[in-house]
Amino acid sequence: MNNIFNFKRFGRTLRHDIIGTAKRAGLSMLLGPTIVLLAVALIMQIYDLIFIYGGPAENVPVYPVARFVVLCITHFIMMLFMATSSFGYLTDGRNNVTQLMLPASTLEKFLSITIIYYVFTPIVIFFAGWAGDTLIALTGLGGFTGYMNPADLIDSFGNFYDMVMPYKITPILNNLLWSFLMGYFMIASFTLLCAILFKTYKVLKTIGIYLGLNLVIGNIQTILWGNRLMQAINDADMQSLEHDVPMNIVDLTVESMTYGMIFSIVAFIALSVAIYYRLRTVKS
Repeated sequence: MNNIFNFKRFGRTLRHDIIGTAKRAGLSMLLGPTIVLLAVALIMQIYDLIFIYGGPAENVPVYPVARFVVLCITHFIMMLFMATSSFGYLTDGRNNVTQLMLPASTLEKFLSITIIYYVFTPIVIFFAGWAGDTLIALTGLGGFTGYMNPADLIDSFGNFYDMVMPYKITPILNNLLWSFLMGYFMIASFTLLCAILFKTYKVLKTIGIYLGLNLVIGNIQTILWGNRLMQAINDADMQSLEHDVPMNIVDLTVESMTYGMIFSIVAFIALSVAIYYRLRTVKS
């Protein structure tokens, strides 16, 4: 067991990988979200100067919820590049010698890399984005008003659901969070695997394979669920659709999301196993 996992050895490996990741990609993680939000603020400021003539008081406001959505999109894009920036060196025989010489088992290296990529990297990106957004909001640039208070964001999303979503589709919303979460980890593990699998054009190959798989999986989903959903809509009373959502459509949607979540879990496990064995076979 000591040869497979040792807490002290794992701690040293994790510290080594955190320091290395900070050197290779730390600046990008800290500045990237702020630069994107600052670009949004500047674009909105230019828009206000061109189209708004009544002074700063009439600037188009950019509320925290909208900025949080921008931050989430930025996070997804950055995670694609962070996998290559943080761990792409493992496929480079000139630069991966230190990693190969670490006195750590494959399991310890696997846990270290995945913890950094799945946990530390998103936290740093979101914290940097929140800090940058706060600084921009203090200046009032581009109509940035209010701050990204987590409680306020939750209330805003909750009010949105209450206003535009019928109560009957609550089961869909309950499944949506878990489906999104498992889908996120599946995509993250796929991106990480590609980063340590390919030696050149890592990002382009990742995007290309991902789009190809999406095309195949999308067609399979259409065959399995699309025809059934269209049949359920055709069977429903069109006038009732304007006021409510039939239960057969709700049940079918929940069923498809459940199977999608199961697929994401299985794919995540398979990809994690592939990452583990890839780390075992990496050579200098």
